[in-house]
Amino acid sequence: MRTFRAVIDALGGPACYARGIIEIDGRLGMTVQYAPHLRRRNSIPPKFWPATVKLADKRGLAGVTHEALAAIYAAERTKRATKRA
Repeated sequence: MRTFRAVIDALGGPACYARGIIEIDGRLGMTVQYAPHLRRRNSIPPKFWPATVKLADKRGLAGVTHEALAAIYAAERTKRATKRA
């Protein structure tokens, strides 16, 4: 997967993703209302990465690792920095 949007969609879409994150760690501050915002912004903040990796593993989704999320994050930052320049 090349975008955070693709990760969220592969995990069932925003509402399903949010419920999964809440189930794994309800202390993170994820809400069903917040997840669509993340998808629109093509962003998953690093504090959600461990739970995202666990959720992907639980649902049998290969390729969602800390390294993969970090690579997406770096690519998005580069893309945004290029647009500003």
